[in-house]
Amino acid sequence: MKNSVLKVSALLLIIFTSFNIAKAQSESGIVKVMTFNIRYDNPADGINRWELRKTKVVSLLKFFEPDIFGFQEALFHQKKYLEQELPEYESYGLGRKDGKTQGEYSPLFFRKEKFELKESGTFWLSETPDIPGSVGWDAALERIVTWAILKSRDTGSDLFILNTHFDHMGEKARLKSSELIVEKISALAPGLPVILMGDFNVTDTSEPYKYLTGQENLLLQDAIKITALPHYGPTWSFNGFEENISPRERIDFIFTGPGIKVLKHGIISDKFDEGWPSDHFPVYAEIFLGKEN
Repeated sequence: MKNSVLKVSALLLIIFTSFNIAKAQSESGIVKVMTFNIRYDNPADGINRWELRKTKVVSLLKFFEPDIFGFQEALFHQKKYLEQELPEYESYGLGRKDGKTQGEYSPLFFRKEKFELKESGTFWLSETPDIPGSVGWDAALERIVTWAILKSRDTGSDLFILNTHFDHMGEKARLKSSELIVEKISALAPGLPVILMGDFNVTDTSEPYKYLTGQENLLLQDAIKITALPHYGPTWSFNGFEENISPRERIDFIFTGPGIKVLKHGIISDKFDEGWPSDHFPVYAEIFLGKEN
């Protein structure tokens, strides 16, 4: 009887251990991604100014624990504050006015324990993408793309990430920006799994969106449309700090390339008692990069 009990216990231990190993192996390929326009520090925002919102932004990030996230509209001191409050992340990004610290950033943050930074860079959305501060086509302002090649410490595989913020005025600039990004993806990281995220200031019926998702040699897809679990939350991403809001347009996106499976997708419309963390909702996705059993 005693031997039988021991044998059963040993068998259960083997099963439990095997299950945990399989679970750990499968989870090692899962990456949580977020894009979030945090709204630049504008004193004219009154009760919605950055000083009163910044702890909400940090709280949201600490709760959802993305492995990789990209901000838009971050000024230098906003970026430094978030780096200070989120020491578990490494970041990369440059100011769009001078390629140093001036102007808004579109920085990338990634969890140190999960990723190693292999390469990184910035290019301007203009006819002269390597010239800091250049304004492209009919754009009103300087616009940039921040990119990084990250190596997973779990799987050893590489991932190409891009974060951007398209111009809010220039129609030609938005289309040409899409064309330039497709060109740069092919040039900078051919064959790598790619995630493109940001505030694109367009909808999914626009020409820039159709261009990004219509290239046969790249095959970018809107994560909301290929998620395994049905989309969670509203299907729009801009709230404008308004108290009572009706559905608007979705202008913030996460796009994924071949070799990436989207497990979950959500637009996080959480509101604190004192108001919204930003005038945009963060867009969240869980993706799978590992090899499926």
